[in-house]
Amino acid sequence: MHYGQHIVGDFFADLLIDDHLIIELKSVSKLIQAHEVQIANYLTATNIENGLLINFGSEKVEVKRKFRTPSKTK
Repeated sequence: MHYGQHIVGDFFADLLIDDHLIIELKSVSKLIQAHEVQIANYLTATNIENGLLINFGSEKVEVKRKFRTPSKTK
């Protein structure tokens, strides 16, 4: 990740699809806000618009779609 021209950190997305989609995989009993913040930060740092947060650790597979730019509601 960069701040201006300086490298301030790095990240390791689980899957990056064609530089257009970040997929973050989890195996936890319940997704928490920190997981959503993590993928939101990845989207912001990379300027990628779409992300999926997928959790395989609960009874049912959870999938949350995340966007870098919030959608505008009317």
